[in-house]
Amino acid sequence: MKPLTHLTQYLLLLFLIVSVTACEGEKTPIRVATHVWPGYEFLHLGQALAYLPQQNVTFIDTGSATQCIERLKQGQADAATLTLDEVLLARSQGLDLTIILVMDISVGADQLIARKDIASLQQLKGKTIALEQSAVGRLLLAKASEAAGMTLQDFKLLPVTIDQHAEFWRQGQADAIVSYEPAASQILRHGGHVIFDSSQVPETIVDVLAVRTDLIEDHSAMLHQLVSGFFKAQKHFLTNPQDASYRMSDRLDVPSRDVMNLYQGLELPGIEHNKKLLAASNPQLTEVARDILQLGLFPVPEQDMLSKQLYSDRFLP
Repeated sequence: MKPLTHLTQYLLLLFLIVSVTACEGEKTPIRVATHVWPGYEFLHLGQALAYLPQQNVTFIDTGSATQCIERLKQGQADAATLTLDEVLLARSQGLDLTIILVMDISVGADQLIARKDIASLQQLKGKTIALEQSAVGRLLLAKASEAAGMTLQDFKLLPVTIDQHAEFWRQGQADAIVSYEPAASQILRHGGHVIFDSSQVPETIVDVLAVRTDLIEDHSAMLHQLVSGFFKAQKHFLTNPQDASYRMSDRLDVPSRDVMNLYQGLELPGIEHNKKLLAASNPQLTEVARDILQLGLFPVPEQDMLSKQLYSDRFLP
């Protein structure tokens, strides 16, 4: 056998380096299940602005939070955009999730909308109310009924996922509906009016990014990038709203001039606010979780639901 020439040795070494580098780069992207909601759209804006490269982050579009949870259960997603109470719902069903980002806090964006001939909460007694069969819809309605001296048993509840809300309302199949943007604006344009919203129950409905706890270590680097990209996109939205609105209008299904209106009922926590909310020394989210659990919407005891860490600040920039 002839000895390798210097050129052959160099080419072989170059081939090995390229092969190893390629293998190291072939990491499976993190899969994030999400659905259309203004507070979640900074993730998609981040990808449009190249803050979240597609080779590192894959977004799985679904029609509702219910479908997001199903994707997590079936192992088709690693993380999901959910409300705090939806995280608790998933935990009650045996799915261990950890919150790594607070994306927004609803201060009026979640709404109980009634027909025009219904002027008060009390007039809804015995009426049909449509809502998504997830915790967030039941939570807002539970708070509304509590304020009116009633319980959920005083209504006829009809499960309808968010992607069906606008059309369901137009068909006149319910007396009231628990909804949120962008569907809420469409419903209001078709003869509805708000009789209760999340501004009346501050810091109860919190939208978060939650990841399967067993996958956190495997996706640590990508989770850092995911959270960092979210905040970069949020900053772009706040400092360059015209460009951001143009980019976001298609997914939100509204003209770009109306995009900013969808955020009027939302508080958008920045990095520092997130550090306070997710700090191990701050029990605020845990206290809100306990308030939610005390509504009795979940069959699992509170101590079992909160026995494992609910949130972590390790991925914040």
